[in-house]
Amino acid sequence: MTRARVVTVPHVDYTRWGLSVARHNIAKGEKIRWLPRHLIDPDGLNADDYWLFDDDRVPFIVFEPGGRFAGTAATRNPRIVNHCRTVRDRVWDMAIPHGLYVVSEYTSA
Repeated sequence: MTRARVVTVPHVDYTRWGLSVARHNIAKGEKIRWLPRHLIDPDGLNADDYWLFDDDRVPFIVFEPGGRFAGTAATRNPRIVNHCRTVRDRVWDMAIPHGLYVVSEYTSA
């Protein structure tokens, strides 16, 4: 399993918590990378968080404009899935592996 997190710097409490518990997921074999939001063009991202399962199913996690959780929606639409794969690959290639990220200038900002 891989996870790429696009985060705002300086980090909010939730991101700091994610950084502190990521080691547990990594110990179980997950690969985690972090990408400071200012390092990627926002047009290259999706508006909503999502998961990509088996490269053919995308559940979106939807939030209201104020940040409140609004629900989920899933699709297998090939056009949407392909777009999400493209975004995932771009973010993954740009993102910093967890071990390097936690000692980077981004975590002390």
